[in-house]
Amino acid sequence: LLLLVSKSKIFFYSCLFFILGVGVGSYLSIPLWAAFGLFLVGCIFLFLGWPNDKKIIILGLGGVFLFLGALRLEAAAVPQDESQISFYNGQKVSFIGTMADEPDIRANHVKLTINNLQLIINESRKAVSGKILVNAKLFPEFHYGDRLEITCVLQEPEPVQEFAYDKYLAKENIYSLCYWPEIKLLTSGQGNKLISAL
Repeated sequence: LLLLVSKSKIFFYSCLFFILGVGVGSYLSIPLWAAFGLFLVGCIFLFLGWPNDKKIIILGLGGVFLFLGALRLEAAAVPQDESQISFYNGQKVSFIGTMADEPDIRANHVKLTINNLQLIINESRKAVSGKILVNAKLFPEFHYGDRLEITCVLQEPEPVQEFAYDKYLAKENIYSLCYWPEIKLLTSGQGNKLISAL
């Protein structure tokens, strides 16, 4: 009996469901047992549908690759050590960083994504990995490429009701939040020249 699903379609649906798994895992907090149950159901559907039933095969691929996509997102969790900015969550810190994007202006505050981080510890600087999402006042205004000195209490992102806000931010390598900090502009024009021009 001939397989009704071509190799290219198998590859396409596998990639599609994998991406959906990453996306769903970013927005919803899915218990591990539920995700693994989905994987088992997908395997059963593949077994029952192979090689003749196209719809059941696609459903099986959906279950398996949704699980693998969500699992990949979990595997991307940053390790907790002193080389990561998230290690200092819960502490008041001063750091220097560069605005990685244009400011995200809201009605009563602005969100600034900060990278290229250096912690200020006893007047010395220590480079750390990761990004920080800063919620600041609308004024003074800051722009892409500004190098800033910021002081605040770092907070760990958490899920908001059914929305997996922590995982959503993790896709952007953001594991720390900073609310209403003290900010000092050090210098401007430290970003990518082409992006700045655009």
